[in-house]
Amino acid sequence: MKKSFNNESVADKIKDCKIGIVPTDTLFALTGDARSEEVAARIFDVKKRLPDKSFPVFVPSLAWLLENGNFNYTDKKIFLKLASTFWPGPLTIVSRLFFNFNLSERVACDGFVALRVVSHPVIMRIFEEVNFPIIGTSANISGRINPLSIDDIDKTLLKQIDFSIKGDLVYLASSTIVKIEKGFEVLRDGVIAEDVVRRVLLKK
Repeated sequence: MKKSFNNESVADKIKDCKIGIVPTDTLFALTGDARSEEVAARIFDVKKRLPDKSFPVFVPSLAWLLENGNFNYTDKKIFLKLASTFWPGPLTIVSRLFFNFNLSERVACDGFVALRVVSHPVIMRIFEEVNFPIIGTSANISGRINPLSIDDIDKTLLKQIDFSIKGDLVYLASSTIVKIEKGFEVLRDGVIAEDVVRRVLLKK
């Protein structure tokens, strides 16, 4: 890692296919342009991630997603109920949603993509300058503990990235993951409890 940059510089770095670490409302995230195969490959290498694992993606807003996403292959009603209730926030939605541009093949898995709108000022300011999805995967070596401060991040990982931003986390825990396929399934219980997700979706 060469040095830290302000938010405007980070947006420029992301546009230039650099990778780095940013704080989010849940945990620190490795990030970069989600459309770039080169960026995704670098993050795979940095994390030592298994090849069958894909990356979650941060998008600017639900409004942006409605304008740029194709909902024809997912249950739009369930998706919008979840997104309108919990976004911006610590819920990741996995669905068969496509865009009017190509994402990296390492982002999608079997036609599914994991999406989130993050509630954190650093990410929000980045999206003031960046109008495309960015990768948002935990800033750790795969299988190791998630760091709760920038100082706890693996030093070998830090040496392989281009920038980092310090900042406070909000929840200090992972996002909840819900998959939409023939209904819904909670894949990971996180900040938002599974029973809360179920109550929202079952409410008429």
